[in-house]
Amino acid sequence: MCGPERWGPSQRGLTLIELLVSLAVALLIGLAAAGGAMLFSAYQRQGAGTGVATLSTANSLLAIEQDISEAGLGFFGDSAFLCEKLNLSVGTTDLSSSAFSPLKVVRGTAFDQIDVVYASNVIAGANVALDTSTATGAQLRSYLPVSAGQAVLLSPAPPAPPTVSVTGGTCTVRSVSAVTTPPSPALETLTFGSDATPHNQASFVTPVAYAAGDRASLLGQLTWNRYRVDASGNLTMDRLVQGDSAVVLRNVVSFRVRYGVAAVGTTSASTWTDAVDDATTGQWATLPPAALARVRAVRIGVVTRSAQPEKADANGNCTASTSLPKLFDTDVALPIGWQCYRYRTAEATVPLRNLILGLR
Repeated sequence: MCGPERWGPSQRGLTLIELLVSLAVALLIGLAAAGGAMLFSAYQRQGAGTGVATLSTANSLLAIEQDISEAGLGFFGDSAFLCEKLNLSVGTTDLSSSAFSPLKVVRGTAFDQIDVVYASNVIAGANVALDTSTATGAQLRSYLPVSAGQAVLLSPAPPAPPTVSVTGGTCTVRSVSAVTTPPSPALETLTFGSDATPHNQASFVTPVAYAAGDRASLLGQLTWNRYRVDASGNLTMDRLVQGDSAVVLRNVVSFRVRYGVAAVGTTSASTWTDAVDDATTGQWATLPPAALARVRAVRIGVVTRSAQPEKADANGNCTASTSLPKLFDTDVALPIGWQCYRYRTAEATVPLRNLILGLR
């Protein structure tokens, strides 16, 4: 028979004190690991946020650059600016019946606003002579490759070459609802119906009657985009013709635009001018045709802020940023507490090819 089983000293279990000490050590190790993981996760989120913000800013600025570069397409012909004023309606709304510029910057206290207008058709710079025109249609002396649903621009006749004019008359945008192209020598006829057409339904304050020899240009689809910063700090694009909006960039603390201006009698931009009237150098708040002819480029700049503030130091001071961000070499004014955030500045220069080529 076997005797009772005996346990040696090395085969004992843990005492209560040893168990408690082990649990305490494990708890301390777990807390340290959790803290390290949280710190790592915070750095990871901050790094990811910075990367996303950088990419978002770059993509947004690129999209705005491409949009601005199209400004003016369709509003120049025969080396002349066609439209000093523009009658344009969308539905029953009179969108524009006053001074017009295909590129316009409005100066604000903290943010600028920029309007960009252009046509979609690649042959929008070509115009043909009108034979007759009324509010409901027009006859053309030459063939214009226009189809129903597209927009056309009616404008006064430009001056005869070699005269170059930067001052246009009053233009009108109309939607074509039907096209009649009989065999030559009959004239092509455009019908401007008012049913379900975007640019024929409103009555203008100053309607214009166009005579024989005036011009008709193919616009295709008209684009009028407005870039502005809303009350929430979002850089927003308003599509005035389509009637909708989209957020382009968030957490914007500054958005500025400057004109690259050529001196009188020269062709290259030599100074950068804010959209503020200056009696000495020209009028830039309204951008009349004479000033528009001197604009060669625009410079756009945006400053964005990190979405989350960073933790203050042991003394309660924020040190995420130690100096104000700059835009165009000028400090950006920010509210109290700006040191708790990080900022990113992006700038771009956009040549205005349609304005330059349109007046060549």
